[in-house]
Amino acid sequence: MIDELALLKCAGEGLDVEGAAAEEHARVALQRAIASERRLLRGRRGPAARRRLSVRMAIVLAVAALALVIAAATRSGSSTGPPAAAGAVLERLARVAGAQPARVPERGQYLYSESRSLSNATVASRGLYCQFDFTEARQNWIAANGQGLFIERDGPQHLEAGSPADCRSLLPQSALSAGVSRTWAAPGCLSTSPVPLGGLPRNPAALRARLLTGKVEGGPPGAAEAFTQVGDLLRETDAPPALRAALYRAAAGLAGVRNLGTVADPLGRQGVGLAIDDHGIRHELIFDPRTSALLAQRGVVIAHTRGEDAALGSLAYWSAYTPGRVVSRLPAPSPLPLRPACVRGGGTVRQVPGRAADSVIVGSSSLRAAAGSRSSRRAV
Repeated sequence: MIDELALLKCAGEGLDVEGAAAEEHARVALQRAIASERRLLRGRRGPAARRRLSVRMAIVLAVAALALVIAAATRSGSSTGPPAAAGAVLERLARVAGAQPARVPERGQYLYSESRSLSNATVASRGLYCQFDFTEARQNWIAANGQGLFIERDGPQHLEAGSPADCRSLLPQSALSAGVSRTWAAPGCLSTSPVPLGGLPRNPAALRARLLTGKVEGGPPGAAEAFTQVGDLLRETDAPPALRAALYRAAAGLAGVRNLGTVADPLGRQGVGLAIDDHGIRHELIFDPRTSALLAQRGVVIAHTRGEDAALGSLAYWSAYTPGRVVSRLPAPSPLPLRPACVRGGGTVRQVPGRAADSVIVGSSSLRAAAGSRSSRRAV
């Protein structure tokens, strides 16, 4: 039995069955194959040569015709709307995610992840309102008990297009160059996920209903917010495979989600893109189809809204991620004791003496204890 798709690959004719130009690509491939075989026939003589070429011509024509059929079927299949295509992609990602190993750090281990993001800062002074952009790179080491370290590298700040030139004078010199800061955290001060994952349902329909309320992370209700929360729960977290698979299937049932096909993320990596539009922004999630890992989130300006004048097609925001892995140590020990632990995430930041860029996060009770100690000394 002839494997027609394998023959297409051997012939060097790629077929993007999900692309909008698949049918035209196949038609061009067919015309090119026919022209090539005719040239070869004119240059060959003898029954054996003609017989070999006739067989090859039959195979090429069959394969090229199959390409047209596949392309036409793809086009007609997509007539049901992008959500159906997106649903098929998300179902494939769900199956891949369910087969991936868990990434939960054990005692003495940390979940390590990296990210890069487009960030902005606002400065208002002397009647000027100024917006600056900069790239932020972050490395996280987070233990299961919430202890860990994160290192941030902020790139130089750039004045947004259209801002008054006088805004540049408002930036301190330190903002015009890259800076690095390190922050250690006591137990309970950090988290490997934006919300507790244990209470989230693994049933896709129930999970989708919960996401649509907007209450999982405290956002507005609706499909766009639910789509964004799916990305938040998949990035840099230790979500177990069953929950990750459920998140993909929950997203598959959201109205308005569509498949963008193969796209490049902000770091140039190729992945499958899915998107939903909301208030003039196309919110995109880009996934690695081989591992289901979330490569990036970004927002693209597709319409002008009140109070916004960003150029159409420009990026409103973006973040790119390196899939997390479990490691056994921190790159450097904390310069200060990491106690007391944070309670319910509440803590305070303490500067490391003599190291302006380094700090630690400890439980808020340390301030109360210090205040009580000073009161006792005053009473004595």
